[in-house]
Amino acid sequence: MERKLSDGKEQVVGSRRQRLTARFLNGRPVGVVWSQFKSQSGNWKSTGWLINARGGD
Repeated sequence: MERKLSDGKEQVVGSRRQRLTARFLNGRPVGVVWSQFKSQSGNWKSTGWLINARGGD
């Protein structure tokens, strides 16, 4: 998927969503998103995570 950044440039982004149980939150269900940006040279950059501790999607 392509997204426009705040500076107006377009960049390719890969992402995946999952619902998991977080042991560090005493087994509470959470929503997790993994994302990666593709550099201009075509290589994927390191993965970032977002965790929603409220459990929503």
